Amino acid sequence: MRSDSVRFGSKTIGWTLESDRTAFHYGLNLGSTISSTIGLNLGSTVSSTIGSAIGSTIGSTTSSTVSLTISSTNSSLLLIVNLKNGTK
Repeated sequence: MRSDSVRFGSKTIGWTLESDRTAFHYGLNLGSTISSTIGLNLGSTVSSTIGSAIGSTIGSTTSSTVSLTISSTNSSLLLIVNLKNGTK
């Protein structure tokens, strides 16, 4: 299991990536605002984007929006987190 975090203004965004045989589970947690988990099956090419749900939830409580893109090809995994600071 790998954990990491990044600072964005006064917020700290942390994530955990854990391997369970052929599946990767990725969790995004911004304090008590939102917690989302997505599972990826690495047996075949998978591409998933969860931006609108996260963005709308965070946007209603803070002035920041978050978009998360997760894609995997075979055994490689790419995680991209984009943060934008704006007004409601």
